[in-house]
Amino acid sequence: MTQPPVVVVMATRNRPELLATRSVPSIMSQTALPCAVVVVDDSKGPTCPEQNHSVLSALLPGPTPELLYQRTPGGLGAAASWNTAVRLARARWGDCWIAMLDDDDAWKSNHVAACLEAAEANGATAVISGLDVKAPSGAFLQPIPGSLEVGGFLRGNPGWQGSNTFMRLRHFMEVGGFDEDMPSTLDRDLAVRVLQRGAARWAFTDSHSVEYYIEPKRPALSNAGSSAKLRGLSHFFRKHASAMSIADQRHFFERAERLFGGTSEWALDLLGVREAQEQAQDSCGPERLEAAKRVAEKALAARELWLLGFGKEGVVLSDGHTVCKVFDGWRQRPPWIRRAMESNTDNLLRLQPSPRWLPPEARLSHVDDQAVLLYRFEKSMPYQGGHRLQIVQMVRDLLAADAMYLGFRLSSFRLVREERVRLVDLGCDIAPLLPAALRHNLERAFLMVEHGWRPDLRVLFQRAFNGESLPDLEGFEQFYLECTR
Repeated sequence: MTQPPVVVVMATRNRPELLATRSVPSIMSQTALPCAVVVVDDSKGPTCPEQNHSVLSALLPGPTPELLYQRTPGGLGAAASWNTAVRLARARWGDCWIAMLDDDDAWKSNHVAACLEAAEANGATAVISGLDVKAPSGAFLQPIPGSLEVGGFLRGNPGWQGSNTFMRLRHFMEVGGFDEDMPSTLDRDLAVRVLQRGAARWAFTDSHSVEYYIEPKRPALSNAGSSAKLRGLSHFFRKHASAMSIADQRHFFERAERLFGGTSEWALDLLGVREAQEQAQDSCGPERLEAAKRVAEKALAARELWLLGFGKEGVVLSDGHTVCKVFDGWRQRPPWIRRAMESNTDNLLRLQPSPRWLPPEARLSHVDDQAVLLYRFEKSMPYQGGHRLQIVQMVRDLLAADAMYLGFRLSSFRLVREERVRLVDLGCDIAPLLPAALRHNLERAFLMVEHGWRPDLRVLFQRAFNGESLPDLEGFEQFYLECTR
């Protein structure tokens, strides 16, 4: 069976020296030459595009591979430049193979041949080859995956970058190409959408045929700490949070902190915790109460309801048999935050066996597109601190589920029969485990347990968060070990 033509697609910006010495020479070294190279040049200013075109014309004299070059006004952006290059390829060669190459990476001479061989042997329409990573700390071979699944890309990147993208053009176009609203993290987002669609047939070479360069001193979208990288990660999370489990979120944030300088504070902002705390109003006027009652009446099929409490996230009502927390505070949050809150809450309620600190028979439901939490009513008393062993067990259960609870305060808990502690404030305070934030989180839990009777408890919370050395934290290290061992 004759294979479709191979077309190299490139987007470049202000890198004539790398085009001349790295990426383009590696194309010309291929044992199986592509039929064409499509380059979209997004460089700024008049000089650099002229240099780029001169380099390309000299190194790609034709007729094979044919050069198709298009210049933009500059500032179009990486995603739009790549998409333009693919559209140019489609207009000329139809459903060809597109082989992507970043202008700062290179291919070994067997790359195209290895991809074609793997495709033919497996009847594949997309091929992944290995990465030979060139990092400041030294070169290493990234393991070639044996399969691809969506979760791997929600958590990180198991081995699909721009320069080892080799697929039939139709798969790229079926998902709309790169997301032009994203300043970075384009490859992961594309991978998630292609895998979710499930139309591609995958093959994997046994060759590390792509040289992937990590050079922090040179401007790049993937540089650690760069605004473009963190904005791209934020956009990715907002877009895909509803598909992430709590464990997926934990891995996502840990990787962002380790590789790109994302912090636990940045993570909390993305999870909507800070926004929910700062913007939602802790009030329950007549209009809010009536709206919540209408939702609870439908959820409980009951009209005799009384108000148990309210807060920033919701209004809590009961008919004496079931408690209904109407999460009306979520309605004002952006969609990605609502999806993350619902997903985290639902995942926690599905823990097996159900922890004793959760309300009995708790479940998340929806009434007219309004999220509600339902659980069996129990007579209870206010929690005033203490009950250390139960709080420690709660922390352990959460850590085992890759989760943490950010809302340690007296009002989040109630005491039921036999002095059993119940967590009743479920919602945005449930988050994936963020190791950098864990110590502060458990300091708050310790102060709540040991000093819950004090009227200045909130002041203690704030002083501990500010990093003050508090005599009130004496004994915390033992508490920390009990929670984390």
